[in-house]
Amino acid sequence: MCQEAFLEVLGTQVNSKELLAANLQVPTGLNQGQQQELENFHNLLGEGLGALPQLKEHFETIFAGGKIKISFTTDPGDARIVGDTIVLPLVAKNGQPRAAKDIVDALIFESCNADPEVQEKNAELDEEFSSKRNMTLEEYGIKKAGIEAKRTVLKAAKFAKKLQDGGIEIAEQGNRNIQAILDLDPHFFDENATPDEAQLLTLMAGTPHQHGVTDPTDPQQLNSGDMYHYEKVVALGNVTMTGIIIAAITNKTSDIQDWVRNSGELAQGDRKKLPMIFTLIVEALDSCRLGNFAGLKFSPAMVAVAKANAPNLTIPPCPVQPVTDPSKAKPRELEVLLNGQLRILQELTNLNLGAGFSPAKKNERVAHAKIDQMRKPVQTAVGLVEQLAKKDDEKNRTLVVNAMKAIADPKKNLGDAIAQIVDPTVKDKCQKLFDQL
Repeated sequence: MCQEAFLEVLGTQVNSKELLAANLQVPTGLNQGQQQELENFHNLLGEGLGALPQLKEHFETIFAGGKIKISFTTDPGDARIVGDTIVLPLVAKNGQPRAAKDIVDALIFESCNADPEVQEKNAELDEEFSSKRNMTLEEYGIKKAGIEAKRTVLKAAKFAKKLQDGGIEIAEQGNRNIQAILDLDPHFFDENATPDEAQLLTLMAGTPHQHGVTDPTDPQQLNSGDMYHYEKVVALGNVTMTGIIIAAITNKTSDIQDWVRNSGELAQGDRKKLPMIFTLIVEALDSCRLGNFAGLKFSPAMVAVAKANAPNLTIPPCPVQPVTDPSKAKPRELEVLLNGQLRILQELTNLNLGAGFSPAKKNERVAHAKIDQMRKPVQTAVGLVEQLAKKDDEKNRTLVVNAMKAIADPKKNLGDAIAQIVDPTVKDKCQKLFDQL
């Protein structure tokens, strides 16, 4: 069916000249199957618009004046909003042709996403996330999923149920959404129902954002909260931030040593521009490196997606390079280096080395004592650096250089002690931390 015929179907059913200005784009060169499916889509949509006044009114609101456009594409993928355009693929991500009922379902769902109220809520959330450093990525994902649950999923499901009740065929995805909401609370479909957002989030937490995803690298297999959390991590730093996180998750510690070592300096960067990147580096990487993902709040499913993406990403060089010559370093650089060492020594202490009195713990107790021995010269050096920052003269700098040289012996002793630890798990954790000193 040609573009003019499709516009005629919509224009007749919606009875709105504004909708005709939607600047709908239909690709050329469609094969016979795609042409037939588009014609089926046009007929099914026209039937639905004619049978359901609420859907007709909704479309008039969304597409009035060409504010939102519709574009079909033969590129495989998912329906989505790009700028001011709803993109509707005629081919699924797995390469299979998309049926007419699936395209209708996608158009209705994305038109609910395009609702000005939804867009406004999402913009407010992004602004809140950017301006408040106390909102975690996990909280962002949950709030984003909450907006979608109440204003998109439920609204689209209501349209789908009314179409179904009117004898019009709907997509399997629509059927699943309807059944899930019926199982949760049938009253959600009442005309004047006030849904409990917490209940809807519970529903979405137990189901994937998109069913049938087989690609292990695709975050849409996650529930909506996890998916938006994961995608925000990717969006914040693109390949850079995701690469660092995946390096931590996959224990590629050598790839992120400079990032961890210099996280204090990175945290002094432009927080207004990318606040959560610095927060993520400072608060999460050390724990991630030890296999503890609490800092990132990554669920096991999110970790699996991150690991699946690992081969596609590389770790960029840290923008802050480590101090190699204390006699030439700036006081701030020395402070960052020494505070990083204190932080790692504290993590080593937190491993509870030396706890208990069994013979098997003897080497752990020795390592624990060596940690304390190293902490003292580092703390001394930190105090001298503070003096150097106040007055950078030859005397103070000589004291700092000598103090930092004095750290070498305790560090060697600690390394030797860690090498003697019997428990392989404890030894591995200690060695990974020691490698960061």
